[in-house]
Amino acid sequence: MLSTGGKYLLADASTKVIVENERNCQVTLRLLAVGGGGDGDAFSGNAGGSGIVSYEEVSISSGRILSLEIGTDGNFGTAGGATMVSDFLSGEMLIMADGGEGGSDDETSGGGGYSGGGGGSITGYPGGDGGTDGADGEHSPFSSDGGTGSGLDISLLQFEYFTISPGAGGVGEYNRGGGGGGLLVTSRMTGIIHGQHRKGQGVTDGQGYGAGSGNGWGEKGLILLEIVEN
Repeated sequence: MLSTGGKYLLADASTKVIVENERNCQVTLRLLAVGGGGDGDAFSGNAGGSGIVSYEEVSISSGRILSLEIGTDGNFGTAGGATMVSDFLSGEMLIMADGGEGGSDDETSGGGGYSGGGGGSITGYPGGDGGTDGADGEHSPFSSDGGTGSGLDISLLQFEYFTISPGAGGVGEYNRGGGGGGLLVTSRMTGIIHGQHRKGQGVTDGQGYGAGSGNGWGEKGLILLEIVEN
C-alpha cells in the first residue's frame, strides 16, 4: 500500500510517499516519469520539445520514503525541468526523465524531446507543427528544422490502473512552430482523462503532461506509480 492510499498514484505536484507491504520485505514498483516541456524562443519562433518519457520497474524494501519531484515547464526559451523519483533518506535515484529542450534562438531547430518542437523562422516563413507520439517536429520552409523526437512507442508501456496515450502537438502559427505533444493519462478506475486541457490554450502549445510550448505555455511533468502484484 501507499501512504496516500491504494496501490497506485498519479502525481503532478512534488510530494513524498511511503511504500508499505505487510506480506513481504520487498515491493515491486512500476514507474513512469515525464519531464517538463521546453519553451519556445520568442525571437526565432522555434518551439520547445516535450519532456522525455522514462519507464522502470524497480524492487525496493518496504517502508521506504520516496521523494517525487515534478519537472516544471521551461521559460524564456529554456528547457523544461527534470522529473524524478528518489529515496528520501539515501538519495538513491529510481527514475529520472529530463525536460524537453527549448527552441534554439537562431534558425537551427525546434527543441528535441519525447516529441520534437516545430521549427520557426526569423525571416517570416510559416512555422512547422509540433511532433506527436514521439515524432520529430516539422520544419519551417527555408528556415529551421523541426526538433528531434524520441521515437518511443508508448503502447509498449503497460500499466494496470492507467492507460497512456499521446497528446497532440501544437500547430504552427505565422512564423512560430508548434510545441511537441506530451502524454495523456486515462484512469482505468474512473475513466477520467488527465492532461488534456492546455495550460495556455494557445494553438501553438502542445497537449498533455510535459508538452512543449510554441508561443505560450509548456506543461509540467508527471509521475505514475503503481505496486506490481506478484
